[in-house]
Amino acid sequence: MAGALKEAIAAGHRRLLVDCSGVDYISGAGLAVIEQARAELHSAGGSLVLCGLREAVRVSFEVSGAGAGLDFADDVDQTSP
Repeated sequence: MAGALKEAIAAGHRRLLVDCSGVDYISGAGLAVIEQARAELHSAGGSLVLCGLREAVRVSFEVSGAGAGLDFADDVDQTSP
């Protein structure tokens, strides 16, 4: 995921949507990758939206504090272009 996020940011994309519906677990390293992408996008005036988070993954973001500054949606259809 880190490589795909870095490539998208380097290509000039400023609003990224990450579908996490297939993610059962996220490690501390994964949380750090998401936070780094969020920070880079935010500094460029962009945003990062995570959708489809399963409960265990959502709790990981909440407990770690890594969810601060992120946008969440229940599914892709809830996001706007």
